[in-house]
Amino acid sequence: MVREARLEDAAAIARVHVASWHAAYRALIPAGRLAAFTVPTRTAAWQRNLRPGAAVRTAVFDGPTGVLGFASVGPSRDLGGWGEVWALYVDPAAWGRGVGSALFADAMVALARRGLPDVLLWVLEGNDRALGFYQGGGFALDGARKVEDGLPQLRLRRRAAP
Repeated sequence: MVREARLEDAAAIARVHVASWHAAYRALIPAGRLAAFTVPTRTAAWQRNLRPGAAVRTAVFDGPTGVLGFASVGPSRDLGGWGEVWALYVDPAAWGRGVGSALFADAMVALARRGLPDVLLWVLEGNDRALGFYQGGGFALDGARKVEDGLPQLRLRRRAAP
């Protein structure tokens, strides 16, 4: 079940975030940097991000063992009038079970309700699993690249159906 995240979800979201990063990015991010990406530091960040009135909406997918994934969406940081999927992560133990697809569908609806049906997102270069997932959802690489915090990223976009 997908629902709006609450402040008390911060630690659970952080656990998913860290587990997903460690599983998905171990060959893409230097080991020292990955080791510094911890549950306590992410919990503190999520406590700040989940404050009431935040411009970014975060939803979680609750499973039988608690939070299995999360997605954060909001206005694009790059293109005015566009929405952006800021983050979508799933506990590696739940990969392939439809959690990401449910969060993705909820994210697209949430952005459209905010008047942002055209959506972009950034994917870490080399993250073929994420590229395939988003391309399967109608996103396409648009040629934009950036390096943020030393990590190369590729931009994908999807226009709303007319």
